[in-house]
Amino acid sequence: MQLFDQISSTKQCSDKKIRLDVAEIQETVTKEVSTISWTATADMLADCLTKRGADFSKLAKVVEEGFCDAITKC
Repeated sequence: MQLFDQISSTKQCSDKKIRLDVAEIQETVTKEVSTISWTATADMLADCLTKRGADFSKLAKVVEEGFCDAITKC
């Protein structure tokens, strides 16, 4: 199960560390009125740091501008 799915689920994960991480994220989202949204692999900014051949331009734009708008995908 992906993290996004786990955060939205009412079922508990069997891994204790992941359960604690999910609980912390859920609490942060609730307290800060934030939202969690699914991101397609192609739009993940950190891919260029971990995957050979991944596009660096999106991360470079965020670093240059100082923010990322999740609606427009940076």
